[in-house]
Amino acid sequence: MAQEVAARSCSNIGRFGLSFVEWTRGESIQLYEHRDFYLGHVDEGLGTLNLVHDKMFFHKWHSYDRSAAYNTVASIVNDGAMLGAMPINVHAHIAAGGEHWFVHEERIHEFLEGWLEACTDARCGYDGGETAILRDLVKGSSAVLSGSSTFIISPKSRLIRRNIEAGDLILLLSSSGIHANGATLARDIAEKLPNGYQTKMSDGRMFGEALCEKSHIYPPFIEDCLNAGAEIHYGVHITGHGWRKLMRAPEPFAYIINDVPTPQPVFDFIAQKGKVPSRNMYGDYNMGAGFALYVPWYEEHRIRSVWAAGNYPFALMEAGYIEKSAKRRVVINPIQETFEEKELQVR
Repeated sequence: MAQEVAARSCSNIGRFGLSFVEWTRGESIQLYEHRDFYLGHVDEGLGTLNLVHDKMFFHKWHSYDRSAAYNTVASIVNDGAMLGAMPINVHAHIAAGGEHWFVHEERIHEFLEGWLEACTDARCGYDGGETAILRDLVKGSSAVLSGSSTFIISPKSRLIRRNIEAGDLILLLSSSGIHANGATLARDIAEKLPNGYQTKMSDGRMFGEALCEKSHIYPPFIEDCLNAGAEIHYGVHITGHGWRKLMRAPEPFAYIINDVPTPQPVFDFIAQKGKVPSRNMYGDYNMGAGFALYVPWYEEHRIRSVWAAGNYPFALMEAGYIEKSAKRRVVINPIQETFEEKELQVR
């Protein structure tokens, strides 16, 4: 409904030499075209993962507020990379239940340094933001952490146009953990554990520590691939809809997965303690894959060369291929599960 109403406003920006790029409506980032470049905008938030960060604050507060800020920025900037858009800046929005959230100077210092670190890793600026005290609307001692970013594609030839073709390879960039998605179930599990977030997992880390792990930031790698002349047909930021997100594009393709990354121990812990079937884990979590690239087979070597030459914090793997299909679907052969198009409603 909001998209239908928004479409009626498109003519308002013509006086700036801008026009709305209609096919991007419903994408993670929507674009506006200028004669010389494209602009885009994303507004995103950390969600309920901040409640985990708040709990961990009392255990070892320095690092967890830094990672809360970092994860908020990552959730924003990663959305634009799917179409080749690069963030110019990130604007913070913090809405707290009371002034107490803002008065712990050293904690806030850590938060701001984390925000700056993420912006530096994303190769963009940090231009300040908005703070609000919303007593009675935001409950307790927490805050809603979110922000927005303006993106640019320049020159225009760097636009990733969503021109998926049968035979394209599916390349996956690894995640660092849950990437701020699925925190509600994780919080429910922690509530039932005798030691809560301090429960040790199989790798010796605390459950809460793994949940607060810094997300990977992908735009610099996409930018480097485009700088190298790589042809990318589409990108997918794998977030709260898990591997169902691989069929985000509306065209009828089947995404055949023959190899999957080894999920981090936090996913095994959630599956075991929450009694979550494998299908549901792949349907809701990234399971070790944070971003997907769809590329022609002849581009794999170039993209691997870019990855090998950089100091990126994530792994790169070939996971499968794309084929024509009567309906959209994701076929994950290693777990013998298929997701049909009716299971993904994001547009």
